[in-house]
Amino acid sequence: GHVTGVQTCALPIFDLVNQYDLEQDVNRVLAETRDCDLFINNSWAGQLEIADKWFKLHKNHPYTIVHVGSSITNSDTVTQIVARYPELADYIQSKIELNRLSALVNVSNSLARSICIKSGFVDTSFITAQKESIKEYFPNSTLIDDFLELKDRGALQTPDQIVQAL
Repeated sequence: GHVTGVQTCALPIFDLVNQYDLEQDVNRVLAETRDCDLFINNSWAGQLEIADKWFKLHKNHPYTIVHVGSSITNSDTVTQIVARYPELADYIQSKIELNRLSALVNVSNSLARSICIKSGFVDTSFITAQKESIKEYFPNSTLIDDFLELKDRGALQTPDQIVQAL
């Protein structure tokens, strides 16, 4: 995953900060975690490729992969969400595909298992760190302002609350 996301345990972390580009280093990460019986997949960049390659590598092992998905994919209003926030279309589609891949692992005849955690809005620095680039690419977007309003209202979960719920 990325250091700015949900991360409170002492585990190996693969992130740009640690010289890993998850869009470029998927094979390297999987090689370095080949014998890990639990893999937490908390990265949007490369997340689908990691899921697919992890399953192919571990389908004959009793290992588990935990994907950090998004509760936005549970919504009956995905179309309206994408209409309001077109900048989220690729993100939402990738999380829907992640759910599908996770389900396929669990209905296969493999020994591997897949869990897809779909929390609500989480108060991490990831969105606010992307604030300027989102505003640059989508100048009419209200995403950042809406996120900050949720934060001000206390409607966001903390990473620790997510971990405690697990």
